[in-house]
Amino acid sequence: MKKYVIKNDLVTLLFLQNNQILFKIEGNSYKKEVTNEEEILLYDIYKNNNLVEISSKNEMIIGKLIEIGLLCIVNERFIKYQKTSLEKTNHLLYMLFNDVVIEKILKKTIMIIGVGGIGIEIINHLIALGIKKFVLVDYDYIDITNLNRQLIFGVDDVGKNKLDVVKKIFCKKDKSLNFLLYKKKIECKNDLVSIIRKNSCDFIVCAADLPFAKINKSVIEASIELDIPCSFSGVGIKSGSVGPILNNNELKRQFLMKYDKLVNSGAEAFPVAGSISMTNSIVSAYLSMDIMFFLMGKLEKVKSLNKCYELSFFE
Repeated sequence: MKKYVIKNDLVTLLFLQNNQILFKIEGNSYKKEVTNEEEILLYDIYKNNNLVEISSKNEMIIGKLIEIGLLCIVNERFIKYQKTSLEKTNHLLYMLFNDVVIEKILKKTIMIIGVGGIGIEIINHLIALGIKKFVLVDYDYIDITNLNRQLIFGVDDVGKNKLDVVKKIFCKKDKSLNFLLYKKKIECKNDLVSIIRKNSCDFIVCAADLPFAKINKSVIEASIELDIPCSFSGVGIKSGSVGPILNNNELKRQFLMKYDKLVNSGAEAFPVAGSISMTNSIVSAYLSMDIMFFLMGKLEKVKSLNKCYELSFFE
């Protein structure tokens, strides 16, 4: 298998006069003199973001630059994402994990319950990661008051079914996307179980806000029965909540007890009357990042794993 080198994006590099370079790695700065050939190769790779194949002609030069820490070796698995919509994503993730981890998520099927301010943004982020298959659940229609935070919709969409418009807009951008639509209100766990089984969903994103306790209870129950992970989030006036992403059935049961009590008491939580696009975008971006790390198996990076954390918007 052929090997190539790319620039190490974890390094800050400056080209100085007289064949000298200044670079910073992990907080430490170094100044080194390089040959003409080394400088030309480095300049080409760093300025033009080029990949260079390792050959007998450049092996010694490249070996020295790899040893210094300025270049990274990649293989043909990395190369196939060049000049595609996933090039930048793949490059960033390779810098973080020294592996083509993007391949771990491309064939996942994600269920999104609720395509509102958070749900739509999560779909957008996950599509950008290369995920192609989504199972969407929502029974609502687009209202004029949605337009300040559900930014893919326009005035002409008011009154239309949300799922139909979401599918149309995203598939116009990428015809290879696969959206399976369920225009229904989730009444119990069994409603979800049948959909998840039919479509072999790998992950549930609960972005629905009504009925809050009942839908969260149903999601956790279905997640326990089918042993698949699920996630939650929410937006308030001054803060938002990210998570939890639940992948442990014992912890799921603990969260389930909370919603059981709410449902049995007849109490219900309602969404806030005021909401803006920025706060929805912030929460959805943080949760999408956690979902990305989770699907890649990088659990140590998932801040909301089996717990919820708050984001303060205005402090």
